[in-house]
Amino acid sequence: MQLDVIAVGRVRDSAMRSACDEYLTRTRRYLKVGEHEVPAARARRPADVRKLEGERLLAQIPVKARGVALTRKGKALDSAAFAERMSAWKRDARALSWPITDGNGISHFIAMAITSANCRS
Repeated sequence: MQLDVIAVGRVRDSAMRSACDEYLTRTRRYLKVGEHEVPAARARRPADVRKLEGERLLAQIPVKARGVALTRKGKALDSAAFAERMSAWKRDARALSWPITDGNGISHFIAMAITSANCRS
């Protein structure tokens, strides 16, 4: 299975970058992992930032891939449930894309667009 992590901006904090690199190294033992960045949006209102960044993230998700919007408002899974979900996605035989934003979060519109795309493909 191919997993693409699509993030807004770069991780500038060296400790956080080190943790991300370690996690990616561990994950690559089990999956093909791509790491992609989109530029952070510059706008006055947080809603505008979420919209612009969301559009950039959506543009990076391959057409037949399953997009998964990981948000604070989403369903929390424990490790066993998350492993089960990952196994199901792996059996689905589709690439998986995780769009990740900074503290502004993913707009409701973008989360719905990802959900709709998953239902169609």
